[in-house]
Amino acid sequence: MAPEVEIETCSKQEARIYSKLPNFSSQKPVREEYDLYVPNSESVVLFNSKFESGNLQQAIRQTEFEYVLYLDADTNSQNYSQWFYFSCLGRQKGTSIKLSIVNLLKVDSLYNQGMQVCCFSMKKYQSSSRVGWHRAGYDFKYFRNKTNSTYMPMRDLDMMGDTSSDGENQADEQLEEKVRIHYTMSFRYTFEYDDDIVFFSHFYPYTLRDLETSLENI
Repeated sequence: MAPEVEIETCSKQEARIYSKLPNFSSQKPVREEYDLYVPNSESVVLFNSKFESGNLQQAIRQTEFEYVLYLDADTNSQNYSQWFYFSCLGRQKGTSIKLSIVNLLKVDSLYNQGMQVCCFSMKKYQSSSRVGWHRAGYDFKYFRNKTNSTYMPMRDLDMMGDTSSDGENQADEQLEEKVRIHYTMSFRYTFEYDDDIVFFSHFYPYTLRDLETSLENI
């Protein structure tokens, strides 16, 4: 939410800027209890992002081994989405799945140049190899899809403070609804262990807990 200030204690210039600060919508309340139906099939992959820095809004099973994924928008952004961090529970060793994240916004990506996603396998880490975060996956593709969305841009703070008529006109132009083009990143992954929880991330995660731990060790 925009900061709450007493307008009477501000200058007219400050009051003008504060009054035009954008209001970010609050997060929807999460139900504490809900019924989760899990199909009785060993081929079904279970997704989760309810952990620190996790981001995955929805997973839709298209075929037996293909899933379409939607990300939540980054916090305090204009519905921008690029960061992902989620886990998959694979029940059978050797099962190959295809994951397609369909609401990304970058025009191009290094995934088209051979980059892989960051991966962490619980079973691999617990094995004698002790492999932690590493790059994994294959058959990467990044391309524009047919899904577009509209959004309302926020005013630039520099523009808010401009009291000239030109500044007013530019601010009004910014408020026009715009179209946002979406892109898809798809890849395949083969589970190496039975009942393995595998984490996927856009980059090596560095959470608030990691930061606090690092500061405590200084």
